[in-house]
Amino acid sequence: PGVMAEAVAAARGPKFRWEDACSVVSLSGVPSFEAWAAAKSKPFRYDLRNERRRLAALGRLESRTMRGPVDGPCCAYGRFGAKRRWAGERGLAESWLHSDQGRDHLAALLSRPDADDVFGQAILLDGEIIAGGSVAVSRGRLEFFVTAFDPAHARNRPGNLLNEDLVRIGIERGSDRDFRMMR
Repeated sequence: PGVMAEAVAAARGPKFRWEDACSVVSLSGVPSFEAWAAAKSKPFRYDLRNERRRLAALGRLESRTMRGPVDGPCCAYGRFGAKRRWAGERGLAESWLHSDQGRDHLAALLSRPDADDVFGQAILLDGEIIAGGSVAVSRGRLEFFVTAFDPAHARNRPGNLLNEDLVRIGIERGSDRDFRMMR
């Protein structure tokens, strides 16, 4: 029920359909991150360790779940700011990322200290977020949305560390990792 259901009914059904592959990594039942990583290639494991080591050499590296009245809005506003800059650099002036409504809604969701259905996750370097995203939790899956990283750290690939963190969280929670639609 709702506005979207009414719009679809008035249009006599969806107008467009397409098939997208959705990559889901099964993590439920995996005993530990180490056990999961051991099944991956040596270069994969080496790259993760090396990326973390390179960033740690630059300062105090920290992974943090971001929720509650202080961390939640910090994560939401920071990620939206980074995404807005990214969209602006690409001439995407009409993007939904420029909506304060979307940003404020995400900040409100992440502000709930005990929320288990959505939270922020960030990689911080000397207390500053260099990569982060929001995580939706549903049907036993963790899924990132509104992710961004500081372009100054692109060479060190902090997004990979963010994904590693979500795999670790998924294993701890017994949840799978949904990488969303892929083409």
